[in-house]
Amino acid sequence: MDIWTLFISIISVGLFLSSVFIFVQNRRSKSIIKIQFSVFILLFSLIHFILFLIGDPYSIIPAAIENISSLMFSVVIISIPPAIYNYVILNIDKKNIIDLKIFRISYVLTSINIISFIYFSAKPTADDFLYEVIENVMNYSNFISFIFIFPGITVYYFYKIIMAIKKSNPYKKQSILELIQHYQFISIGYFVFICFYLSSKYIDSTILLITYRVITILYISILFILISKYVRKKSRFSKEIIEESHNTQKNYQEISDKIYKLILEEKPYLDPKITIYQLAKMIDTNEKYLSNYLNEVHNLNFYNYINQFRISQAKELLVDPLHENYTIETIGNMSGFNSKSSFNSAFKKETGLTPSEYKKSKYQKDI
Repeated sequence: MDIWTLFISIISVGLFLSSVFIFVQNRRSKSIIKIQFSVFILLFSLIHFILFLIGDPYSIIPAAIENISSLMFSVVIISIPPAIYNYVILNIDKKNIIDLKIFRISYVLTSINIISFIYFSAKPTADDFLYEVIENVMNYSNFISFIFIFPGITVYYFYKIIMAIKKSNPYKKQSILELIQHYQFISIGYFVFICFYLSSKYIDSTILLITYRVITILYISILFILISKYVRKKSRFSKEIIEESHNTQKNYQEISDKIYKLILEEKPYLDPKITIYQLAKMIDTNEKYLSNYLNEVHNLNFYNYINQFRISQAKELLVDPLHENYTIETIGNMSGFNSKSSFNSAFKKETGLTPSEYKKSKYQKDI
């Protein structure tokens, strides 16, 4: 047995046992984000542990364990992309919940493999029709998961992650690299893992396989270091979060007072070209704080927030006898809308009626 085999075996087992320990520790902390991060690491290290069990370089693993490990390999590897997605979603907003439905493929494949394992453990007759059916279902389902589903869901969840990060900050135009900057280590490491993983299946090269295993082992090791620091600094982080929350609430109150006074006195919403940057400057803050304030306090983006006041203004003008002969487009312009179509669209979304229908309904009530 060469030195590389011994090295990889020790590291594979050590990483798996360490990942289990970290997972247990993070479950005690009851932090959903920590738990999801440790799940991601556990799945990654489990792949190498399964490869160790399947290879069995020392001929000490029972055949039954080798067989079930081989069957669970596909289940583990297709669970990694949705696990990463859940971790990122929770980091974007702690109010988000873990979506267990996205693991449904893993559930189905696990059921197929466990049923198959139990059936074949009973040593059925190979000529039996059921034997052939179960064998084909098991082989094809794992083959399809391994060759097609895994690459497919990797691309799919990578796209969903980018869209989720972009949606979390809709007012800033960002490149793809900027969008994943907070998760770049996971993204780059995972990309390297995929490249070597796929290559190792088609190129019969010992050097390539060793390189692949070493790189991914180093990748997981660094992840362990990162999360260990995260756990050790739990108390400091908790204190910082409390202080940050207090400062945020204080800042939001100041923004609320200033924006209320500004809206009441200067009516900036009547300017059709008003931007979040300009509004933030008027109340001596920046667009990031203002955007967070509108999202978290009012559950609205900037344009929906501004349109509230424009529509309220339009309602007054539509039923005001002094403006009875004004066209709908003119009323919209006077309320801060830059076109008739945007006025109609925003008004109907808010009231369920077009401006014309609203005006007509009000006059009919008066009659």
